[in-house]
Amino acid sequence: MYKRQIGISFYTLQAIGYMTDVYWGTIQAETEIWRTALFLGFFPQIMEGPIARYSDVADTLYTGKPLEYRNVVDGYVRIFWGLFKKMVIADRMALMVNQVFDHYADYHGAVILAAAIGYVIQLYMEFSGCMDIIIGSGKLFGICLPENFRQPFCAKNPSEFWRRWHITLGTWFRDYLFYPIIRTKMFQKVAKSKKLPKFVKTNLPTIAGLAVVWLITGIWHGADWHYAAWGIYYGMIIIASSLLAPVYEKLTKLLRIKTDCFSYKLFQIVRTFLIVLVGYVLFRGNGLMAAFKMIRSMFTVYNPWVFTDGTLMTLGLDAANWNVLILSMLILLAVSIANENGINVRERISQQNIIFQWICYLAGIFAVLIFGIYGSGYDASAFMYLNF
Repeated sequence: MYKRQIGISFYTLQAIGYMTDVYWGTIQAETEIWRTALFLGFFPQIMEGPIARYSDVADTLYTGKPLEYRNVVDGYVRIFWGLFKKMVIADRMALMVNQVFDHYADYHGAVILAAAIGYVIQLYMEFSGCMDIIIGSGKLFGICLPENFRQPFCAKNPSEFWRRWHITLGTWFRDYLFYPIIRTKMFQKVAKSKKLPKFVKTNLPTIAGLAVVWLITGIWHGADWHYAAWGIYYGMIIIASSLLAPVYEKLTKLLRIKTDCFSYKLFQIVRTFLIVLVGYVLFRGNGLMAAFKMIRSMFTVYNPWVFTDGTLMTLGLDAANWNVLILSMLILLAVSIANENGINVRERISQQNIIFQWICYLAGIFAVLIFGIYGSGYDASAFMYLNF
């Protein structure tokens, strides 16, 4: 409850990072308490991150720049982009997701699969949308906060996915937990041991570090078995991927599989998405046993006709809402593909003449106002990561 109200988990991790950097001598300690308080309590990020490093934000945080037209416009564009993700896509998708997950025993097979995919989309749109709002709010004041997402669904393996998703949490665990574990005296002795096989000396510290990091990552999200299982699941997947990487490489060469083509990259992306999908059923399920039952149903019940027989229209969304969802996600997909290929759509728009710029900006504002989920009779949902 307190965590949700004051964002204590994000605040605490940022404070630990600051104190650790000072202890290690990476940064100089602030001598004025108000500057430290401003860094730790900067209002946009205190509830959900991103988890900023002192070295990332100090330059712009303490400068005190006056309001500038470009910063204000860019900030509000980023804020409305986040509101579009949250109010038009995530809150609309939540109606279907909540219906199925809260009554999972009434649904089977492809319906569970659709809800699982919907939840992954909902969570991404909610969390990345919240980050857009936070980073945009900082931009209004000329303060640059670190990015927290980088097209995670373009990842080709689970490790890469987590380097693109919740980036600041991942780098925090890497720098302040994983590296200190593998650099302990015990594991240094393991690495230098002449009695142990080379495979053990090379991999044991990494396996131990990853196991601890992912178990703690699961527990950090919630004190329930399904969160711990989610963390263990990813720990096992990433450890196995690391250990088997040489085997995969030899196998692809042996089978003469072409790995530098679009089809193989698409296979990797789809495979990674399926791994992530199963993980997030564990994460979202109403308890560990409920999650296991849903996963089993996804892969054992064959009923693909639910996608065409109108079943999806009975899950809280009518045809009009599905059309809005599909069109909105296509827009997001196009922007994500452009960003993945090095084309920053916001920057490209800002380089056009001012009339075209404001046509695009007003179109986005009215899209949120017209198609956002809100108003009388709707129970507005808070950002999901407020609970972690």
